[in-house]
Amino acid sequence: MKTHKFIYLILILALANSVIAQETFKRSNFLVKTIGLSESYAKRFSDTTKIEDLALIFNQLSITHVISPISLIISYKNGVGNVLLEFNYDHEKVFADAIINQHNNEWSKWGTGISVYLEGQIFTALSQYKKSVATQNWSIDKELLGFDSTIKLKKQNGDYMIFYAHNDLDYRGLLSSTFYNNVHMQIGGKKYETEAGNFNTFNKMNYFLVGKTSGVDGNKTGAYYFCKFFNINPN
Repeated sequence: MKTHKFIYLILILALANSVIAQETFKRSNFLVKTIGLSESYAKRFSDTTKIEDLALIFNQLSITHVISPISLIISYKNGVGNVLLEFNYDHEKVFADAIINQHNNEWSKWGTGISVYLEGQIFTALSQYKKSVATQNWSIDKELLGFDSTIKLKKQNGDYMIFYAHNDLDYRGLLSSTFYNNVHMQIGGKKYETEAGNFNTFNKMNYFLVGKTSGVDGNKTGAYYFCKFFNINPN
């Protein structure tokens, strides 16, 4: 009987380890595309080792695997570079993550809004990815560091939400990521824009406080549709 229990325990542990292994990011989770880059720069951004390192960073930051598969699109147009990360967004699955859910519950006491802890972690990962690509032979290509970072959350019904961030390199060579205050979205086929109501604390909190959901004219604002996208009850 003890032998059977031991074998049963081994099987459970093996299954648990298998599930954990399936939940880690790998190179295959990222579909990479470059637009408007020279062949040499395109190779640097799409280099297999760099993408494998990005997957490792995702795992180190414990980014939820429910956002896989991921599209990574690096573009350069009219002198402006951008690193865009897109994924299919399922609100219930994302906020089933214990860390994200806890973070949202803690900061929701400050007012109506939503945790952008996930987006903050992704921007951190993209910053490290860009620095890795920009670093070559002990020198850093600051133009590549200047590429903006963009995250696009897409729903199956065609709705989407876009967050933006930029990077700053300090004197120690450390690269930090900072949210832009505004977001763009498409809800029901129409495009809207809104800004975080907590501009000064947005980045420290990783929590997006929504502004007024109706204007002086009584019409719904971008903040209202932001709430709709994230299943927030607009008070």
